[in-house]
Amino acid sequence: MHNDFTLFTRKVPSGKTAVYYYAYDDDGRRLGPWTTGEANKTAARNYCNRLNREGRLLPGPKGIPTFEEFSKGFWEWETCPYLKDRKKRKNLTRAYADKNKKVVQSQLLPYFGNMRLDKITPEIIEEWFDHMTNEGYKNTTTNGYFGTLKTMLKWTAKKKAIPGDPLVDIERLMNDRKKRFYPGIMYNQTAPAKNCFASAPSGGIVMIKPDSSDFS
Repeated sequence: MHNDFTLFTRKVPSGKTAVYYYAYDDDGRRLGPWTTGEANKTAARNYCNRLNREGRLLPGPKGIPTFEEFSKGFWEWETCPYLKDRKKRKNLTRAYADKNKKVVQSQLLPYFGNMRLDKITPEIIEEWFDHMTNEGYKNTTTNGYFGTLKTMLKWTAKKKAIPGDPLVDIERLMNDRKKRFYPGIMYNQTAPAKNCFASAPSGGIVMIKPDSSDFS
């Protein structure tokens, strides 16, 4: 037998201590962690007991968190489980985490904050795409914000906190980045896409590796 939840403390970048908790499903699998938003275990235990009474301790049919609840602490450099996992596999920078944290605060929370995670469906994303277009955002900018959201929900689905990744089949918007052409360079657009060449004024040949938006 085990308790319905387990508490533990972590130091956040500010130097303060925060209390997190793990919860257990009906099969005894440990899920989480999630932040309690409290600095000591007594307050954190009271918080978790209240969630448990309300059926919201473990994300499920009656307790799936809102995006705002879920996003708390997600991009914290020293404590985020996702970042800890990725740092074992890729060279990440703190600037990467800080950038995504700003995207959550400035762009995602105002629109998705009060939605439960299971309510962020493909239809909702399409409505959000339309909203961003109407607000004057370029597709490439919106795609970047979408990438942050997709990363977060994909990780959550991987940890079984939600039934599956709701964004797995959603395509990004068309790339509307302006083409870049440099003065004095003649582009050979008839060359194969993987090996496009340009001739410089000096007579030399420069091989260019374009992204898919540079050549049609």
